[in-house]
Amino acid sequence: MAEQAYADSAWLARRHDLMAFLMSVHLEADQSEDSNIRALKPVVVQTLKAVP
Repeated sequence: MAEQAYADSAWLARRHDLMAFLMSVHLEADQSEDSNIRALKPVVVQTLKAVP
C-alpha cells in the first residue's frame, strides 16, 4: 500500500506540505522562549516519526 501511495503525485504533495508544516512548527517550538509553545515539540517529533 505504501508503495502505491508514493506513486501518487497528489499524495506526495500532501505529504510534502504536511512535513514542511510540521518541521516549521518543530523549529518554532525548539527556538521559542514560551513554555506553552516549547511543550509542542515532543508531540511534533512524535508526529514527524509517524508520517509514512
